[in-house]
Amino acid sequence: MFRFRDLRELGTQLKRSYRVGGETAYLLGKALDKARIYLISTIPSHYATRVFRMRTARTVNSALQLALRIAGKDARVLVVPHASLALPVLKNV
Repeated sequence: MFRFRDLRELGTQLKRSYRVGGETAYLLGKALDKARIYLISTIPSHYATRVFRMRTARTVNSALQLALRIAGKDARVLVVPHASLALPVLKNV
């Protein structure tokens, strides 16, 4: 993901030369355009931010507190366990 300036450039490259995992990067980019996504992981924050363009947190609780602090206590927050294996579909958002 970090090799491309924006989502459109990534999409164009995928059309020219498909690579396994490319569609995942593209769909993640689309999701990041619409929502703040926090990665709960022990990987270094600079890696997650640079490669995946996501904010990081060490625990679910700290991610939830951060999200509510940024978006407000009345914000809608979706927690997706094992998110790499799921594709949430939100209706009427």
